[in-house]
Amino acid sequence: MTPRNWLQGCVIYSFVTLFSSGGELLKSIGKTDSATKGAQMIEKTLKDGSAKSTFIEMICSQGVDKEDAHSLCKKDGDIFSVLPQAKWTTEMKSSQTGLTYIY
Repeated sequence: MTPRNWLQGCVIYSFVTLFSSGGELLKSIGKTDSATKGAQMIEKTLKDGSAKSTFIEMICSQGVDKEDAHSLCKKDGDIFSVLPQAKWTTEMKSSQTGLTYIY
């Protein structure tokens, strides 16, 4: 598995967590009356691009160059054109798909 494939797997898992936990959070702070509606609100901001715009603004305010921020957020962009990749890597293969934990 390449670093890019691993990262994509993490992103998919993160979205599932984002929708469920984020929906609960929006409900708990009174932004919506149900976790399901909260998850739908999150999905809407991801689809309409407003979440990405806010994220770019946020990381730029932390000192990230605006061009680098946009490169990091491109749908099929190469994150390693901006972020350094380790000189040495170790490939780890699994016999099944899913989440893998290393202890």
